[in-house]
Amino acid sequence: MKIMKRLMLYLLPYRHYLLLAILSAILSVTASLYAPIIIGHAIDCIIAMGNVDFSLMSHYLARLAFVLIISAFFQKTMMLAANQMTYSAKIAEQTATVKAEMNGLSPGLDRRPSR
Repeated sequence: MKIMKRLMLYLLPYRHYLLLAILSAILSVTASLYAPIIIGHAIDCIIAMGNVDFSLMSHYLARLAFVLIISAFFQKTMMLAANQMTYSAKIAEQTATVKAEMNGLSPGLDRRPSR
């Protein structure tokens, strides 16, 4: 629990990216889980050999395409939000390190091994 508190304090400045990533993940998984249900309904349109309700099946296939596009969109949104959160945190950390080093609070910027 102590680790979770530390992690949440670290992520607090980036909470909007975190919330966007979590919401996108939930919506993406929901859409992905709905796809097999739509496929099942499309299969049910096949009544017998030579007896297929193509108009209803095309409706379900169009719905399937829409759901898969929505799922892909939210997967991409989740990835971008997580990457932006990580990138922002890394830049903030590097900026703080450089400022501290410029103020003489830590060793110099030269990290090359001594000869």
